[in-house]
Amino acid sequence: MTGLRRLIDHSIRYYMPDLWSEDEGARTLAFFERACANVARMAAEWTAAGFVHGVINSDNVTITGESFDYGPYRFLAEYDAKFVAAYFDPFGLYAYGRQPEALLWNLSRLAECLMPFASPAKLEAILDGFSPAFARSLAKATLDRLGLEQGDLAADIAFAGVVYDFMAKSRVPFEQFFFDWRDGPASLERAEASPAAEFYRAETFASVRAGLLERKPSASANLGHPYFAGGQPCTLLISEIEALWAPIAAEDDWSGWHAKLNEIGQAAEAYGAYGVTTPGTPELPESSRPGPSP
Repeated sequence: MTGLRRLIDHSIRYYMPDLWSEDEGARTLAFFERACANVARMAAEWTAAGFVHGVINSDNVTITGESFDYGPYRFLAEYDAKFVAAYFDPFGLYAYGRQPEALLWNLSRLAECLMPFASPAKLEAILDGFSPAFARSLAKATLDRLGLEQGDLAADIAFAGVVYDFMAKSRVPFEQFFFDWRDGPASLERAEASPAAEFYRAETFASVRAGLLERKPSASANLGHPYFAGGQPCTLLISEIEALWAPIAAEDDWSGWHAKLNEIGQAAEAYGAYGVTTPGTPELPESSRPGPSP
């Protein structure tokens, strides 16, 4: 137990110093509550990104809520709760729609390890808060992707549910939807000219449209960025990734690879990722690029 206690305390001091308390039980509970909140946020961000982790074993989940060790990951072409990324997951244990469930199971195993140091009842109470935390985080992640301000929490959670219900039933291209409706009301004309415009004319879209049009754009919407002037978003579907390797294998031609990296960089800049907010396409240093420099 001494080794485990030291590991927990090291994690608190290094990753969560604001939670430190001389009371062993109090700091253990604070540690676990923060870990659950971090993982709930990560699950929501995966959901909003259409990301499917290949292997959500407990050793592939961090207390800080950072994604790693994806294995055979995928991004959704369209909303599909049953979609799995791993060929060795025939029963859909880690299917897109079951990812929050898998992460909660892992957190439950962590709670078991913490039982010698904190009240089991209080640890269970924290676990009970995972699903509400996920719902709150998903509402935020969804609105962030759309470049819209948060409002009443209950209304935001309900709106996120309406969005994913529409996406599941219509099978609108996943990334295209978020691209088309960036900034909500300001993207009416863009959406009407989209390759996916037919989906937005359906009666089933009415409640989504209403929710989009009644919300205000966020300060980070950045709709004026050149990225949003194009007709289609940058995607990372497995078919696209595999296609990049054909010319590399055949002719050592890395031009498509570098073009995709720059496309990803422009998307990251448009969405304000990694603090990049100025116009232009960020380039990777040539020294960090695989293959011959262009």
